[in-house]
Amino acid sequence: MVNILDVAERAGVSKSTVSRVINQPDTVKEALRLRVQQAIKELDYRPNLSARSLVSNRTNYISLIIPDITNPYFPSLTRGVEDTAKKYGYTVIVSNSDNDRKSQESVIASMIEHRVAGIILVASEMGGEKIRKLTQSTVPFVLCDRVEAEGKCDFISVDHFKLAQEVTNRFIAMGHQRIAHIAGPQNVSSAELRAAGYRQVMEQAGLTPCVTESASFTYETGQAAMEHLLNDQQPTAVFASNDLIALGAIDAIKRWGLRIPEDISIIGCDDIGYASMSTPKLSTMRLPSYEMGVEAMEMLQGKISGESTAIKHVYLDYSFIERETTRPVVSPKQIQIAVVGSLNMDYSTKLSRRPSSGETVLGGALTIAPGGKGANQACAAARAGASVQMIGQVGNDHNGRKMKTSLERMGVNTEDIRISRTEQTGVALITLDSSAENSIVVCPGANGTVDSDEILAALEALPVLKMIMLQLEIPMDCVERTVAYAAQRGIPVFLDPAPVPPEGLPEELYAKLTYIAPNSIEAELLTGIHVCDTASARAAAQFFLARGVKNAVIKLGSHGVYAANEQGEQLIHPYHVDAIDTTAAGDTFGGAFCARISGGSSLEDALHFANAAGAFSTTRAGAQPAMPSLEEINLFLQEKGDVR
Repeated sequence: MVNILDVAERAGVSKSTVSRVINQPDTVKEALRLRVQQAIKELDYRPNLSARSLVSNRTNYISLIIPDITNPYFPSLTRGVEDTAKKYGYTVIVSNSDNDRKSQESVIASMIEHRVAGIILVASEMGGEKIRKLTQSTVPFVLCDRVEAEGKCDFISVDHFKLAQEVTNRFIAMGHQRIAHIAGPQNVSSAELRAAGYRQVMEQAGLTPCVTESASFTYETGQAAMEHLLNDQQPTAVFASNDLIALGAIDAIKRWGLRIPEDISIIGCDDIGYASMSTPKLSTMRLPSYEMGVEAMEMLQGKISGESTAIKHVYLDYSFIERETTRPVVSPKQIQIAVVGSLNMDYSTKLSRRPSSGETVLGGALTIAPGGKGANQACAAARAGASVQMIGQVGNDHNGRKMKTSLERMGVNTEDIRISRTEQTGVALITLDSSAENSIVVCPGANGTVDSDEILAALEALPVLKMIMLQLEIPMDCVERTVAYAAQRGIPVFLDPAPVPPEGLPEELYAKLTYIAPNSIEAELLTGIHVCDTASARAAAQFFLARGVKNAVIKLGSHGVYAANEQGEQLIHPYHVDAIDTTAAGDTFGGAFCARISGGSSLEDALHFANAAGAFSTTRAGAQPAMPSLEEINLFLQEKGDVR
C-alpha cells in the first residue's frame, strides 16, 4: 500500500512537506506543491482521511443538498456525485431542503458546524446575498444546476434560457401559435430562465406569451396549471418546465377529452425515467443529470485540494428527445374554407308517421352519428375537395371526442374546436317519415356558449381564406361579428339560415352576405312568401337581393335549386334518385357548393355540382357518413350525362 513516505521519496521532499500540500496547500510554494500533487497522482495515493481531518479541522464528508428527494430527476445527479466522491475517499451526506430557503440555510449551517469538507448546493433557492456570505465561509462549495448572476462563485449548469428558446422555436417551426408555458417556482433560477427564454422567442415572433406559474415541480401542480390553461385559452402546444409538470399536464389534457398530440403537443424537461413510460411517451429536453453530478464533485474536489483556485462557470450540453407528444399543425395557408358553426351528435329514427299531439308512436332502430349543420358543411366541403377548418365547440364528453375524430377522418382540420367545461356536446333529435323527409329538434349544448372573440382569433390566423360558411345553430352575436369581420376583409360569406330565429335576421346582416341559401321553408319564414314553385322562389330571391345579398340560392328539394343575382337567374333541375334519408342533404349541397366556388368555378357550375352532391347523399343513411367524395360526385355527374 502506498503511504506518505512513498510520495515524499517520489517528489524528493520531506513527509511534512507532503502533509502540508495535502492539508494546507496555500502554505506551500506553487512549484513544490505541483511536484507533490503530481507524485500523489502518479502513485494513486489515498490520504488517511481521519488523520487529515484532525489536521485540517474537516471531516471526510461531502454535503449534497437537494431541493426535493422525491423528484426522480435528482437520483441520477446524486449518483454522479457519489461515484466521484468515492474516488477521492469521501462519503456523501444527502440532505433534503423541501424547496424551502430557511430549511436550506439551516442545513448549510449544520453542515458547516459538523466540519464537512465541502458543500454541493443543487438548484438552490437562496438569494444572492446568502450566496455571497457562503463564498466567504471557510467551507468550499459549488452551485449545481443553478446560475449565479453575479458570477462570484463556482457553478455548473445548463443554459436554461437557451434551452427554452430552442423548445419554443421548435413549436413555432411545427406551425403552433397558441403556445403556453407552465413555469416552475419563481424563486428557482432555472425556472425563471426558462420562462424568460420562452417569453423572448414568443415576443420576437409576434405571438402572445401565456405563462402559468406552478408552486413546485410536481405532478399535481402540472395538473392544476393545465386545468387553468384549458379553462382560459386552450393552447395547441405546451412547454412544461420539467417532466413531472408535463406528466401532470398530460393527465389533465386527457381528462378534458383532448388527445395528445392531435389536439395539444407537449414538451417536458429533464428526461426522467417516467418520460419514456408515459402514454403517450413524453417528448422532452434531456439534461445530463449524472454528468452534472460528476462535474460538480470534480469541481468541489479541486477547491478542497487547492488545485483549482479560479472561479469556474461550466455549462453542459442538453438534447431534444422526440417521442410521441409532439406533432406539426396544418399550415393555415392551406385552408380555403372556414366553417363557423355547430357540432351535434345526431340521434335519429324512422317512423311510419309523425305522432299527433299527446300520441306515442313506435320508431325503428336508433342511429347515433356525428352531425350538426356546421360540422356537416365542413365534412361536405372537405369530401368535395376543399381544405377546411372547423371553428366551434363541443363538450368534454364521449360525443365531443367522437365528433372530432369523425371530422378528422373526413379531412377537416379541428385545431379550432374548443372544449366546453360547462356544457355537453350539442344533440340533434331527428325523425324520418316514410317518404324520407326529416324533422329535427336541436339541443344546442356547447354550441350555445361559443365565444365570438375566440372565433375572430381563429379566423385571424387563417390569412388566405376564400370562403366563410355559417349557419344559425350558434349565438347570433357570433354570426354577426363573423359576417362583419369577413366584410371588412373582403372574404365571401355563405349563410345557411337554419334554424330561422323567430325574429328573423337582423336587417343590417343581409348586405354583408355573398350567398344566402335557405330551403323553401326557411325562405318562407324569412320573407313571408310561400315558396312552392319557380315563381315564388323568384319572389323570395328578390326579397334577399333587395336587402343587399349578392346571390340568393333557394333549395327546392326534389324540385331542384333556384338562384338569382344582379346578372340574372337560373333554375337547376333536380337529379332523380331513390332517396332513403334526406338528413343533411342541404348541408351537403352547401359544402360542395362552397368547395367548388372556392376552387374558382362559375356559379352555374357550382350549382350543378352541389345539386348532384346533395342528391347523391340522400341515397345513403345518416348525415356525414352519406356525404360523397369528389370522385363519387364526378362519377354521379358522368352517369347522369352532366359532365362539366
